[in-house]
Amino acid sequence: MKERGRVIQAFEIFLNRREAGAVISIVFLFTLFTLKNPAFLSLPVIQTILVNGAWIGMLATGQSYTLASGEFDLSVESVFGLAALLFVVFTESISIYASFLLATLIAAGFGFINGLLVTKAEINSLIATLGMLFFGRGIIYLISRGFIRSLSTPTKSSFLPQMLAGAIGGGWSALIIWMIALAIVFEIILFYTKFGNHILAVGSNAESSLSRGISPGLTKWKAFLLCSTIAGFAGMTAASELISVSADLGNGMALKSIAACVIGGCSLRGGKASVIGAVLGAIFLSSLSSGLILMGSPPYSFISFVGLALIGGVMLNKFLLPFLRKKTLPINQVSDFKS
Repeated sequence: MKERGRVIQAFEIFLNRREAGAVISIVFLFTLFTLKNPAFLSLPVIQTILVNGAWIGMLATGQSYTLASGEFDLSVESVFGLAALLFVVFTESISIYASFLLATLIAAGFGFINGLLVTKAEINSLIATLGMLFFGRGIIYLISRGFIRSLSTPTKSSFLPQMLAGAIGGGWSALIIWMIALAIVFEIILFYTKFGNHILAVGSNAESSLSRGISPGLTKWKAFLLCSTIAGFAGMTAASELISVSADLGNGMALKSIAACVIGGCSLRGGKASVIGAVLGAIFLSSLSSGLILMGSPPYSFISFVGLALIGGVMLNKFLLPFLRKKTLPINQVSDFKS
């Protein structure tokens, strides 16, 4: 009986987490694809899933902060592509470390402008960041002129690219380490620091947070700045991994990062988020892509399944999890999870 009680208690704790929906979705997906093809559960496939999900996972890490503050950032995909391109282009004339720093500052500049447009000009974040998305993509085409740009052979073998995306043995990539490290660090910041508490407070109720001495505008500005900086960093890991950067690098990643956040338990209305859940959402999307490939599905069918997964994730968080909580948790705890 004691053992059964511990299991029930562990299940209650699990349901308490906003990442519960993402975990259930991943387990379901792995079970389904493994039954169809046992190779899906092999180590090489799992490593591929994690590597392919790393960039969306990093973008979702930053995106979870803007969503938690009650805003969106659609410009992350252009920031991702532009930072990757600038990192490559700058290394042709300055040191790779200076290139990294300069590309990071430019990426952060996008977040600065996004914050300015949303908090000072009071432009809806959907419109403001969509405009910056197009602006950033235009800059990419202007610089690259549609051609692929590549890191030189000596540069790609140097320490920094290897640290950002090099192999670390056993088929594992540094990309996975970065995704996990960023998720852990920013999960801790979100829930255990004053800045994180301000983000959640502003997202829950901006007027109420203002009465408590929290500046909603400044807090959202910081969220945009953080989101763009992480997107820029992710872009430079992509340049280090791919070596060559095309003008369309990052296309479609903004909506996928938002989808990952929603699947991972982030609320589109702000105030409720989970960085780890967002990264798990990215892993879910990567698992879905790898599974469809193993099943022999057409490559372009993935985007349709992303749409279904997004709707399914919302329904899971909105209906199934509350039902399970009512069955297992005390009544006074259930209300805490209503969106």
